[in-house]
Amino acid sequence: MENYDTLYTYFDVYVRHCFNFLMEKSFAISTNTIEEHITYVSREVDLSIYYEKYTFEIYLAFHHKETDIHCYLDEIVRDIHQRKYLFGCNKISIKNAINEIKFLVLQYCEPFIRGDICAFSRVMSHRNIVNREYEVQLIEYKAKNEWNAGNYNTVARLYESINEELTPIQKKRYDISVKKMIPY
Repeated sequence: MENYDTLYTYFDVYVRHCFNFLMEKSFAISTNTIEEHITYVSREVDLSIYYEKYTFEIYLAFHHKETDIHCYLDEIVRDIHQRKYLFGCNKISIKNAINEIKFLVLQYCEPFIRGDICAFSRVMSHRNIVNREYEVQLIEYKAKNEWNAGNYNTVARLYESINEELTPIQKKRYDISVKKMIPY
């Protein structure tokens, strides 16, 4: 396998070649070799393409400057594209990954390139929903374990934090836990 510096040089050259169309859309290019990414900068948006040194992962992120919202390409294309990790451990895989990213950007990211606040807000909104669902799942798991251990004070406290999302059985457990709570 080639060393990382050689691969990063190839990554840099190939990204500049593939994403040259951004220069026509009033973007300027900025290279940050310390953080291993290339950034295309406009007034409204930064578009950064990263090449991770230790994992060889290649990914793209947008940053809306006015709202300070960051989003990743896989979040943008989540509904039409399976979440996919792209890696570049040799020149061919780097070329394939960058070509796929370019295709997805051209196909689905025009509003993000323009700096459309609504597009960024939709992604942020979906991210908040997903994060809340994950948080609820985690609390449900902890509450079930505490229920099985007979720690009713903890069960009541946990279920109270997700009261709107409780299933009927969880509501019943919550009611029982409240009745069995040991006062502090």
